[in-house]
Amino acid sequence: MKYCIGCQHLYFKPGHGDDQCGSTMTGAWGAEDAELSCQKDHWKLELGEYGNVEIFDIEAAMKKAETCGDYTERSSGEGKS
Repeated sequence: MKYCIGCQHLYFKPGHGDDQCGSTMTGAWGAEDAELSCQKDHWKLELGEYGNVEIFDIEAAMKKAETCGDYTERSSGEGKS
């Protein structure tokens, strides 16, 4: 079975906080949320700091690779540094 985790279009952007002032309403200035998504726009999950993430079925998203026409398997050395 194919899963999105093995596709070259899977993208993860780590979030980061910022030491600048902010508030619970606006968040820290300059802070960025983490993101896990398909670069072909089949699905996207934004991981917010305050738990304001909608319910997301990651298993269903990963299984979309089985029938995805854009699925391209990662090479064995891709993503290693």
